[in-house]
Amino acid sequence: MLKYHATGPPLAYPHCDRTVTVYHTVFNPFSCRRTVLQGVYYETRRSKTVNEDGARRSSEYLLIIPQKTAARGMPGEADGVAGTYVLMAGDRVVAGIGPEIATREEWSRLLPNTYDVVTVNWVEQKFWHGEPCHVEAGA
Repeated sequence: MLKYHATGPPLAYPHCDRTVTVYHTVFNPFSCRRTVLQGVYYETRRSKTVNEDGARRSSEYLLIIPQKTAARGMPGEADGVAGTYVLMAGDRVVAGIGPEIATREEWSRLLPNTYDVVTVNWVEQKFWHGEPCHVEAGA
């Protein structure tokens, strides 16, 4: 089997010009890590579908975070480390600079009718020449 080895110049991210706020939350005991990331790609699509139950709304999005913007860490190991963020399924992303979250009540008010907020369904680390280049997340 042939192996593919990428060649050429390093990856460029000319469309990564947006700002988002990533919220990683632990519920027992409650804590919320808020990270503002600048220089990311963020695109949302809203659609309607009709099925036998009636109309249903759907919201899809794609978030690309270049490695040069910040490094993704895992809960516990990235705590308090500058230039890192935690992003996992179930976390929330707000377009722009989102509010500080300190309590469960503030977390419950972080809703799509108030903010441009989405919940992360999947997260994938992407590689270039065997090194992490960016993270993709979406729904």
